[in-house]
Amino acid sequence: MLEELQVCNLGVIRDARIEFGAGMHAVTGETGAGKTLIVEALGLVTGARADQAAVGPEGDEALVEALFSNVEAAEWVEPGDHLVLRRVVSSSGRSRAYINGHMASLSELRELGENLIAINGQNRSIGLLTPRGQLEALDRYGGSQVAALFEEYSAAHTRLRAAIEVRERLGGDPQEMARDADLLAYQVDEIDGAKIEAGEDSALLDEAARLSSISELRVTAEEARREADQAADWLARLGSAASAGRSPDSEFTLMIERGKSLAAEAADLASDLRRYLENLEEDPERLQWVDARLELLASLKRKYGPTLEDVLGFLDDARLKLDDLSGLEGAREAAQEEYEVALSDAGIAASRLSAARVDASVKLAAEVVEHLRDLELAGASLDIVIESGDTADPGALGASGADTAIFNFSANDGIETKPLARVASGGELSRLMLAIELAISSGARDMALVFDEIDAGIGGATAAAVAEKLAILADDVQVLCVSHLPQVASRAERHYVVTKEGGRAEVAELGESQRPDEISRMLAGEPESKHALRHATELLGAANASRHARRASIESRG
Repeated sequence: MLEELQVCNLGVIRDARIEFGAGMHAVTGETGAGKTLIVEALGLVTGARADQAAVGPEGDEALVEALFSNVEAAEWVEPGDHLVLRRVVSSSGRSRAYINGHMASLSELRELGENLIAINGQNRSIGLLTPRGQLEALDRYGGSQVAALFEEYSAAHTRLRAAIEVRERLGGDPQEMARDADLLAYQVDEIDGAKIEAGEDSALLDEAARLSSISELRVTAEEARREADQAADWLARLGSAASAGRSPDSEFTLMIERGKSLAAEAADLASDLRRYLENLEEDPERLQWVDARLELLASLKRKYGPTLEDVLGFLDDARLKLDDLSGLEGAREAAQEEYEVALSDAGIAASRLSAARVDASVKLAAEVVEHLRDLELAGASLDIVIESGDTADPGALGASGADTAIFNFSANDGIETKPLARVASGGELSRLMLAIELAISSGARDMALVFDEIDAGIGGATAAAVAEKLAILADDVQVLCVSHLPQVASRAERHYVVTKEGGRAEVAELGESQRPDEISRMLAGEPESKHALRHATELLGAANASRHARRASIESRG
């Protein structure tokens, strides 16, 4: 149960603290005073989307904090302890969430909030005109049974979508894939067959240059050999002549020894040149092979890369792609098998969900019609049609299942029902929405139900009937109504009024002596009106009498 709400710097509300109890609560005030901000605060603290424009002028942050009792949330609270939800929204648009003082994600806050507070307002009434809104209302009425089946279907649908994605990714045109495989195989064979070695082309270019200039090399090498022989002979004679006499000069002796060394080096060079000349033979066959090899390598480089290293890299990539294509057929078969199993499971889950929805639709329609009779729509009728797609067709299986819900409504006896969006007036839609919420909320004993001007567009006897329905609902469930109807406000056990002065709003709880003035204002626009004040007193007295009578009846039954 919601026990307390603290709101700071939210819109025009500077600082408000509201205490709640069991039964029915009303929030009233002039148009534009800021009543709906109370509902917005409850939405924020239970995980609704935050808007930086909601931050008031008193600082850079808006804060909302709510205190709950008798909450079953073992992860966050011990049995018997209170639960505190806190939301901070900054003017930059960012927000923070806390659960019992611990940082929490928005999804965690929302998950808790869905089981603590249900907010019903004009936006939901408008949503009820759409097939999506009608299906959501039906699922809410279906309670835990439909919720469990929906969760089962959602898991199956997620698996199906994943299988479809894999199947499409592995699909493609079989003929095109076969052509790709043939081309890759040819490319691998072509490069593999060449038996390329990195840097091979550079060595072959050097060899080709040498082989193509053998004649020129012979002439040059022969001349070099003759010169080397002559140099060796001259240096040898120099050494012999110098050795004939003995010189006491050490420097001269060193030069003579150097000459002898040069003579030996020249003789070695001449010997090397002779060997080189002996091996330097023209080899046209080898030259032809080298030229052909260079042409092959040039062709491969033109096709697969500017360098041999690039060609070898292309070969590695082509092998991997060919392996992938070779294994693709097996992967496609596995993906198809997974797809068929996932489609079957999703179809079965969708069918089970559809059956539960059909059963719930019959019960919901009957219960709503009963409520409508009490809301001055005695001749109203509601038919809920569930249209289900082919569960074997993946295109018919959406995120919400294979079903479309159509609410066909008639406000008058004997008139054919037609789709709700085409026939319901504003007042009828408000009452229908209230009747649906009453039906849905009949099992929500542990939640606080919030109605934000859901009584818009009605008055007179209908307003009294709506007030009675809300009061009866509040016998079992905590109810908060933001309302402009005095009939509704008079039924509340706790009454809050929102007033605005100087651009800032204040929220105050009215005592019993103050309530007649506010009800009078709602009736006539003038709190001082004696006639309106008398009527307000009568409304409050009738509400108290009705409440006591209901409670006495409940006590007598049990």
